[in-house]
Amino acid sequence: MGGGPSKAMKKLDKKGWLHKHIILLGIVFAALYWLLQSAMKAFILYEDSFARELCPSSTEELWLRTLVVTLLLMFATFVQVIITRLNRAEEALRRAREDFVAILTHDLKGPLSSIMAYTQLIISPKAGGISAEKISFARSVLFSSEEMMGMIQNMANVSRIEGGFAVELHREPFPLKALIDEMEKNYEPLAEQSGLSLEFLCPGDVVVDGDRVKLRQVFHNLLSNALRYTPRGGQISVKVSADNGRADVEVGDTGKGIPRREQKGIFNKYSQVKGDRRSTGLGLFIVKSFLESHGAEITLESDEGRGTKFFFSLPMACGEGGRDGPERNGQ
Repeated sequence: MGGGPSKAMKKLDKKGWLHKHIILLGIVFAALYWLLQSAMKAFILYEDSFARELCPSSTEELWLRTLVVTLLLMFATFVQVIITRLNRAEEALRRAREDFVAILTHDLKGPLSSIMAYTQLIISPKAGGISAEKISFARSVLFSSEEMMGMIQNMANVSRIEGGFAVELHREPFPLKALIDEMEKNYEPLAEQSGLSLEFLCPGDVVVDGDRVKLRQVFHNLLSNALRYTPRGGQISVKVSADNGRADVEVGDTGKGIPRREQKGIFNKYSQVKGDRRSTGLGLFIVKSFLESHGAEITLESDEGRGTKFFFSLPMACGEGGRDGPERNGQ
C-alpha cells in the first residue's frame, strides 16, 4: 500500500471541479437557452401554444429574461468566489496544522528519545549498584516516556490520515507471540504498581502477516486504555487463538466499562467517554485505522462496571512457522 492520496480525496477533487468551473457552466446554460429559443422560433414559428409560452412575445419580456439570466450568472460568480476563498482557507489551515504537528513531533521526539535511552541504561544490569526500588522507578519513567511517544506518534498518524493518505504498511511474517511477550514485559512493572494482574496467552506457532510497528501501536493503545481505566485488584488480558488461517485476538480488562450509548462512536476521532479527560481520544481511532489497513475489523463488548473486551483477527502467514491461511489476506 502506497502513501498517495486516498480514493476519498480523489472524489473530493472531482467535486471541486464543479465549483471551479461554475461560471463556465452558467455560460453554457445561457447559450443553450438562447439556442433552444432560436430553434423553437425557426421550426415552430410561434404557431404552437407551447412555443408561445416559452418564447418571448415582446421586447420587454426578452429583456426581462436576459436580466434573469444575467442575475443568475452574477450569483453563480459570487458563489464561486466564496467557494474558492473557503477552499483556499481550508487548504491553508490544513497545511498549517500539518506543519504544526510535524514541528511538534520532531521537537518532542528528540528529548524524549534521550530520556528513554538514559532510563534504559539505568535499568540495564550493567549499570550495577542501583537498588531494586530505584530500578522500579526508572521503569515507570521509561513506560511513561513510551506512552508519551505513543501519543506523539498518534498525532502524526492522525495528521497523515486526515491529509488523505493511506496508511503505509511494511508487511512481513513474524511470530505474534514475540510481540505479545514484549508487551507483557513492558506492562508488567506498571501493572504491579497499580495492583493489577496480567494474563497474556499466545501460541508460539502463530505467525502473522502484518506491519510489526503498526501492530505494536495497536496493542500499546489498547493496553494503555486498559491500564488507565482498570481499578486496583483488576485484571488485563490478551488472548490469541488460531482459526481458519487467521489469528483471533482478544484484549480485555475488568475496568469501569464503556456506557452502551457511547460504544457506537468510541472509535471516532477525539471520542472520549463522557466526563473523562485522561486521554486525547485518538488511541482507538488509530487502532481502527491500522487494523482496517490490515483488512481487519475491530469490535467490542462492554458493560459498565464489568470491563471491556476488544476483538479482531489478523491474517496468518503461509509457509514456515505459520499455519495454512489466505495468502496476504487477498492483498
